[in-house]
Amino acid sequence: MKIITLGLVSVLWAANSALSAIPFDEILGEETEALFIVHSLSETRDAVVAHPFYETFQDESVLEFFGKISGGGKKSGPDEQGFMEVLNEEFGLTLDELFELFPQQAAFASFNISESMILDEGYPDMAIMLEYAGEPEKLDELLQVQFERNAAAQKKINPAMEHELKQESFMGETLYLDEAFDGVDTYVEDGYCLVDGIFVLASPEDRLRSIVEAIKDGQDAPLSENDGYLRSLESAGKGPGFAVYFNLERLMPPLSKLFIDGMMESGGLATYGVTSLSLEKALSLNALLSLYIRVGLEADGIGVSSNLIHSGKDGLLSLVSYENGALPEARYIPEDALSASVSLFDLGMMLSNLEALLNIASPALTPLIDIQMQNIQQQTGIDLRSAILENLGSELVNFTLMEESPDELIIPSPQQFYLLEIKDADSLGRALETLKDLVPGGRAYIEEQAFEGQTIFTVKTPQAPNPHVDPEMRFSYVITRSALVIGFGKIGNLQKILTDMSDSSAEGIFQKPEVEQLLERIAQPQAVSQSYADLSAFIGPAVKSLAGTGVFGNKNSGLEIPEILSDSFTTISETNETKDGFFSRALLISKDK
Repeated sequence: MKIITLGLVSVLWAANSALSAIPFDEILGEETEALFIVHSLSETRDAVVAHPFYETFQDESVLEFFGKISGGGKKSGPDEQGFMEVLNEEFGLTLDELFELFPQQAAFASFNISESMILDEGYPDMAIMLEYAGEPEKLDELLQVQFERNAAAQKKINPAMEHELKQESFMGETLYLDEAFDGVDTYVEDGYCLVDGIFVLASPEDRLRSIVEAIKDGQDAPLSENDGYLRSLESAGKGPGFAVYFNLERLMPPLSKLFIDGMMESGGLATYGVTSLSLEKALSLNALLSLYIRVGLEADGIGVSSNLIHSGKDGLLSLVSYENGALPEARYIPEDALSASVSLFDLGMMLSNLEALLNIASPALTPLIDIQMQNIQQQTGIDLRSAILENLGSELVNFTLMEESPDELIIPSPQQFYLLEIKDADSLGRALETLKDLVPGGRAYIEEQAFEGQTIFTVKTPQAPNPHVDPEMRFSYVITRSALVIGFGKIGNLQKILTDMSDSSAEGIFQKPEVEQLLERIAQPQAVSQSYADLSAFIGPAVKSLAGTGVFGNKNSGLEIPEILSDSFTTISETNETKDGFFSRALLISKDK
């Protein structure tokens, strides 16, 4: 595959970002498979420089810290030129002058990801568009510099390589085409033009012509009128930032085929009567229409909105099953939790939908599952489907605790806790007890401990524990009247959780005023999940652990987190489900701001 050089724009894009140019999504057609777009480079740049995070990441201690992580303190080689050096010395521009030339819209669009990247067929079909505010002569000068730099760079790799910049008149505009000869073939590598204040660089040359035509005469089927794209924009938000859009309606058919062909290749699924057609129907990946992610800058943080739009919740999508109602209060989650989430994820419905999916993929598989269920019921008297699979409710809570270890040889491990709503505690308890007896000697590995009217079941610690793992980290579970509590952590923390579960006056992390205030900023009615994470509490222990393993150089090298990072960042998120998609919002802020 020929390498497509994006010319000057490869430099411009690294800078990353009014004129009255046409909105780019009105120029691009609905055949666009992927789009990266900035609605105002200058506005986004100004917002970045004024943002509190910019000051944080320009701090000397932070720069030194990331330098150690990324390069281990090594200096760049003599041939490595930074962006600013190239911009100043090669193009004769300062950063301010660059943004004066390209102040507003910027976009990168791809039209054949499914072929060139997924299937590794054909040549890249892409376009880069930027609003241009300078004189045409200045643009010609800059593009000539890049043309010569590109030709020289390729000639170093292939001495036979030759380039010639040709001109073509099209719809009253001048197209500049980079015609290349690699010693065997002659081809147009890419081309550019300036039309109605919009700089366009595209490959192949037909793509350049089609975009010029769309600017001049309008787009017959613009992306801006695509149903999936329009639905994505409804919750996108405004202001400085950038957005990424994937046209799954076009991308998923080849992706689905590639995935299914890979699964069928071994031939093992055919044993169960699974065919390519039945698997395609079961997964129903072609129901996905679009994925849209927008990152925006707010006064004290970064906001992210994302959505996944579909035409119907069938197949694999049906496994993402939420129930309507109020989110769990979860007052028992400790205030110092590293992360926490509450949701109305219906595990019972997910398992039921999974069984239906398997039945579509292989009608012969369901009877086999039923036979196994019946055999277990005959042996034990327990109906696993009703006792376990259909016994799970729609409230799901999980959270993580992290405690520093006093022993430097022991890597602090996150303690994970899950609470799953259940409908019939007695039925679940009997089923789990019966399952223990199906494993030879299974009961010998389980310890039982009574605590405040509950029974804690814990897997015994191995006789030869790992010296690098805290011996108090244990896998345990408890069945309460309404929940299955699962934990991998210290028994003391599990006991506190059980105590707080029975205390209606307890207040956990989601009841903290600062967390409530943050969630109010992104809250929408009928949310199906919410989450919180204290990133600063994670960064310190994580880096300490990695430093001890030698990831950043010598073991126990004493790599320290800069104070400005060690107690700074918090993130929250929330998700809603509608009949045609999932809509999520997240916010990353500095706790000190």
